[in-house]
Amino acid sequence: MLTINKKITNFVLSKNEKMKRTIIIIPILFSVVISAQSIVGTNPSYGRRSESLTVTISGQNTHFNQATNTIVWFSQGSETVLIPNNTTVTDDTNIDALFTFSSSELLGLYDVNVYSGYDGLLVLENGFLIGSAVSVNTPDDINIRILPNPGKGYINLKSEKIINSVNIFDINGRQVNFFNVNSKQKSLDLSSLAKGVYILKIKTQGNIVTKKIIIN
Repeated sequence: MLTINKKITNFVLSKNEKMKRTIIIIPILFSVVISAQSIVGTNPSYGRRSESLTVTISGQNTHFNQATNTIVWFSQGSETVLIPNNTTVTDDTNIDALFTFSSSELLGLYDVNVYSGYDGLLVLENGFLIGSAVSVNTPDDINIRILPNPGKGYINLKSEKIINSVNIFDINGRQVNFFNVNSKQKSLDLSSLAKGVYILKIKTQGNIVTKKIIIN
């Protein structure tokens, strides 16, 4: 926004001549916005026990490739820490981390932690989920929106293709609900579910898509 301040100043031009001159002072204001570095997502965002998985961790305004040392780990609370077998910095905003999850890994959501000498410690809370039975692999050509997520009571599905049915599983792989849909949009009543993380197995025309949701 340009702000104009007007100031009237008297100038003495000579001993016998005086006049008033108006000077308009126009300060030019520059607003420089520097966005903070952050971790914005993981792909995939879901893994299973007894699975080896390469997880791509994506940042925003980060400098992974410029840092001399970059460390990645997943954490659940202060005692459970998962260290990848190896990490590869692909560019300033992406890191590939290869994890091998044990058969007794704690289930649930994990914080994603990245430390580098350039950006310091960056944390994406609840950025990765470890379950036991249902994997989350979404075909690239299917766009299904779930709102709100996290949610409570009801969630709304919207798809580019007809949704035939929706199976809902808990993180242990147990089916907890089922819906016949047969439309591109559907509101699902999930008020009977306890708070936690669930997996939606969505059957569309020609595809089966899985999505993670959180019930508050």
